[in-house]
Amino acid sequence: MKSIIDDFYYGNGFYSEKIPERKEFKRVCDQRDEEFDKLINSASEEQKKLLINFDMLSWSVTGEACADRFAQGFRLGVLLACEIFQK
Repeated sequence: MKSIIDDFYYGNGFYSEKIPERKEFKRVCDQRDEEFDKLINSASEEQKKLLINFDMLSWSVTGEACADRFAQGFRLGVLLACEIFQK
């Protein structure tokens, strides 16, 4: 079954404006990219493949965790709203 919460999280038709990145988020991402580039540039070919694969898996884990937390928070918010309106 398709999830409306997932569609909302990934911006599939529910929120057309892009949310601007916070300066701190951009700074940390840039720093992370610089460090990753240093690792890649100093690695052997086999190590590069491992690092790239590890990086992709890390981003996937982070993305799944963020989507899960968003869905849990969204559901909690709806439950809170229901409780408020019941009183």
